[in-house]
Formats: sequence, structure tokens, C-alpha cells
Amino acid sequence: TSSWNQGVPQYYTMTQNPTDPNDMFDVLKGVKVGAIIIRAIPSYSATGQAQDTGATSSTVDTTGKSYNLQIIKVQSATMPLSKADGTPVDSSKLDSSLPAVTLDNNGVPSIKIPSNFKDPKKLDVEQLKVGNGDKVTDSSTVVVQYSGWLTNGTEFESSWTAGVAPKIALNSTIKGWQKGLTGATVGSQYLLVVPASDAYGSDGTESVPPNSTVIFVIDVLGVIG
Repeated sequence: TSSWNQGVPQYYTMTQNPTDPNDMFDVLKGVKVGAIIIRAIPSYSATGQAQDTGATSSTVDTTGKSYNLQIIKVQSATMPLSKADGTPVDSSKLDSSLPAVTLDNNGVPSIKIPSNFKDPKKLDVEQLKVGNGDKVTDSSTVVVQYSGWLTNGTEFESSWTAGVAPKIALNSTIKGWQKGLTGATVGSQYLLVVPASDAYGSDGTESVPPNSTVIFVIDVLGVIG
């Protein structure tokens, strides 16, 4: 496989995993941005042991052992935030007809649907925190924490429960995310109220009924590209 062919950089968290023979911690530790690394990885059997395949190719050394070659270019090195750390927007400036967002001590959001809430005809984007980090483009891969709800208040998805902030290619997401997060800055937090036309449409998903408006609270923690 190749991230070059996919057009999306691969994001690697610098956490050492000594049980993974392909772990890149020791390879990347101390390397500067812009460096290009050529790495030879022994071919492994199903038991995890290096094996002699007898293959005849440019990846076979003088002992007859086969290797996979990996070429790595370090494009950026940043520490993603654990939660949005931007300046909160004054509550008096927020739209009272949109869901109200509260955060627990860890930054995990919950919402309250107001009695005057109506399904929007177009995407509603409300910035809750203003960050001053890098800007998201329409081709960026973003590191985020997010939760999603139906308009009855039922949570249908949350990255917070996994304990790891996912990296997501913005151009692979629903239109509501693409429209709402392009131009966003790292450290910011957004409320998106997304009509079905910019969400999951008439098909819906396993957890989102067809033609449903959905609500997201998204922390922008990092950006790649």
C-alpha cells in the first residue's frame, strides 16, 4: 500500500509499541521534518518470526532473507491537542434556537435541544471556541474529537468513547463536515447542525434514520496537509 497513491498523509502517534515489529517509534525518534527515510522490514511468517522466503528480488539480502522496503517522508511533526483549547465564544453571541452545548471536565460534550428548535433547511455552523492554530483546507486530514446526535437528543456516535482522537480526510466525510470545517483553525470547537441533504440523505446509516438532520460538536485538534 502507499499513502502517496491515496493522496492522504499517514498520521503516526509517537507512542512506542515494542510488540509490533513494524512500529516506527525508534525509526522516527529525533528525525527532522523534511527527512526521507528508507526502511527495510523483514518479511514475517504468520507466527511473527522472520522467515527466509528464498525470493529473488532487489529486497533479498546476501543471506537470502526477504525484506519489504518502506520509504517515509516526514511532512510535519506536531503534538495534537487533547481537546479544543481556544477562547470560548461569549454565550450571549450564540444562537438560542440551536442546541446548547455543555462540556464535562475532560471536554466531552453534551447537548440540550431547545423547545424552539427546527430542522434547518441549510447547514448551521456555530463556532463555540476560537483557536489560533493551523487552518484546515478542503484537502486536509484533520485530527478531531467529536460527538453526533439525532434531533431527539440520542447520541449515535462519539470518538470520545474510543479514547483516541481519529484522523479523518475531510474530503471523505459528509458534505456538512466539508463545508463546516474548511477554514477552521486548530484549537477551535464547532457546533454543526446538518440537514439530511448534507449528511446521510435518504439512505441514512445503521444508527441514523433516513432523511435525518444530525448534530455534531467537533473539536479541531490538529491538521495534516
